[in-house]
Amino acid sequence: MRTGFIILLTVLMLGSAGVQANERTTRKRLKTATVTATTRQTAVTGAYDTITERADTAVSLAGYDKPLRSRNETLFVTNHTTDTITAITIRINYMDMRKRQLHSAERTVRTTIPPKSTRQISMRSWDRQQSFYYIRSAKPRSGVATPYDVSCTPVSIVVSRGNKNNQQSQTQ
Repeated sequence: MRTGFIILLTVLMLGSAGVQANERTTRKRLKTATVTATTRQTAVTGAYDTITERADTAVSLAGYDKPLRSRNETLFVTNHTTDTITAITIRINYMDMRKRQLHSAERTVRTTIPPKSTRQISMRSWDRQQSFYYIRSAKPRSGVATPYDVSCTPVSIVVSRGNKNNQQSQTQ
């Protein structure tokens, strides 16, 4: 009795495995896409290069982001100096898709950025009604959002040179 049960169970398992092996799980008539290395590099650079900076500056800015319903804007700051940055002032110009100015602001953010390091800073959003989204952020599902672009410029930095009592300000 027990042997018959085991044989029946084995036959059922093998039968179901055979049915599953014949089942097609891919979509029909899919076309393969070939992507060359140059195309991929161009796509990544164009999609994620949010702010262009000169190479000779004390700091560089990149990676600005502000999704539709976010109350904060984020930005990556790289310290190219040999001193620790303790605060940074940034001028941000907000423009619509026709390059008309929507808003402009200067923000001073207290932060600690060690020499030759990058840190993400966060600021309260200018968009109090949460109806705008940055053009390189994820596209919102609702069709009522307004896209915008930014230009960010470092105005000044405050550095700490070893001694806490000796803080100096550098202007870009």
